[in-house]
Amino acid sequence: MLFNDIAYVYIGGMDSVLGDVNGTYQWIDGSAVGANGFDRWGPGEPDHHNQPYEDYMLFGCLQAYTDCVWVDINGVYSFAYLCQEPVF
Repeated sequence: MLFNDIAYVYIGGMDSVLGDVNGTYQWIDGSAVGANGFDRWGPGEPDHHNQPYEDYMLFGCLQAYTDCVWVDINGVYSFAYLCQEPVF
């Protein structure tokens, strides 16, 4: 989906998964985002952009950034999504 002329896709990460504390992001399987030492949050993200319910992690290429990053957004929009499949 284009949002403010930027292509975003939902990547399966959420804030408050399973009732966790606001500001703690987890993957849909419950594992902590960044637990393996890797994250791609954009500068200042997650920022909740003056909205307390920006609980969904999106991957997007923002014009202001030099590469593609994660951002947080609220759940009122519909986005394409990525699925993880086991490698056999």
